[in-house]
Amino acid sequence: MNKFWSYVGGLAAGLVISATTFTGTFLSDFGPFFDVVSLLVVLVFAGGLVWEGVKSMFRD
Repeated sequence: MNKFWSYVGGLAAGLVISATTFTGTFLSDFGPFFDVVSLLVVLVFAGGLVWEGVKSMFRD
């Protein structure tokens, strides 16, 4: 449970980045970059949550 909220926060940040639209801002050219970064962040932190969950299931 020590890293749980860190993983949840990272996962939420990835979801927020993926839902944000940058049209009309100076960041609009970087939209595809943010899509890739948000996908990687969501995959990494979701994998971390699953990994920690599996580890806690088999812990003594």
